[in-house]
Amino acid sequence: MNTTQKFDFAAPFVPAASPEDGLIRTVELGEFVAVEVTLWSAIRPGFYLQLTLNKELVGEVWTMSDIYQPGDIIHLKLDSRLLAQEGRYELGFRATNNFSEISNYSPTTPL
Repeated sequence: MNTTQKFDFAAPFVPAASPEDGLIRTVELGEFVAVEVTLWSAIRPGFYLQLTLNKELVGEVWTMSDIYQPGDIIHLKLDSRLLAQEGRYELGFRATNNFSEISNYSPTTPL
């Protein structure tokens, strides 16, 4: 039985971050930082995902419903207090198949 799956995840996109180095200006740090995730081709209703910051789960769980399709972009929020310490962060997400409970991690975006 094969318990591994490979998905065509794209790293999350942060519109406020510099494309060169991921730097977010302090003025861009409101209560939340907007995060965009493109839904991958194998996602199905019931699958769920949660953002990760430096490999730790953060924020709310988002669950796929019938109103979304693969290729759609969903908008999530990252609590800006998680970025309060100066330094480098890696933002990603963990996706979970609700039937098998197998999880996979996306590529990350530097912040």
